[in-house]
Amino acid sequence: MKLASFDIFDTTLIRKCGNSENIFYLLAHKLYPNDKAKREDFIVWRKRTPQIVQKKLKKTELTLLDIYTAEGVTSFNEYNTQTLINKELETERENLVCNPKIFELINRKRNDGYNIAFISDMYINSDVLREILEEKCKINSEDYIYVSCETQARKDSGAMYLHVKNLLEPVIWEHYGDNWYSDIKIARKNGIKATHIETHNNTLEQRLELLS
Repeated sequence: MKLASFDIFDTTLIRKCGNSENIFYLLAHKLYPNDKAKREDFIVWRKRTPQIVQKKLKKTELTLLDIYTAEGVTSFNEYNTQTLINKELETERENLVCNPKIFELINRKRNDGYNIAFISDMYINSDVLREILEEKCKINSEDYIYVSCETQARKDSGAMYLHVKNLLEPVIWEHYGDNWYSDIKIARKNGIKATHIETHNNTLEQRLELLS
């Protein structure tokens, strides 16, 4: 098998709002448009909770359900757990666009006979990510998606690459991502040909926002 794998966030998908934590600010405004104090409380809670829950549960990676059933969520009991999760996913979807550079590269690799995989250290499950990638980037149903909240293996530790390697047994493997450590250094350490994708620039973000 020839495999071309792609990081998802900040590589295949770009957030129009920029930094991932900006999603929490947008979500807070969606939940509490007329209550500044509640917005500020929610933002602090959402940013701090994953680290606290991760230590408590001793998990490599959390799911959104882990986060939204954590201590302190009752402070926002105007909404039930599933509504909070849905609102966050809705906010993510609204702010994600496909990186046209990666879209072209995926199609080129597919035409060259590569199998396509998407790999992410993330708390959003693969079913939701597949829906988003199908909508935004027109990926194929046979494309693979591996996410750390399901595999409990992360790219930045190398465990995700080992997990994928054991499952797919690629003879040739190329990986593309924006993070110099987890996508490049650790991938290369595991014998993968890794290519850095530069997406952190205002010009690209502005152009993508205009195209959306």
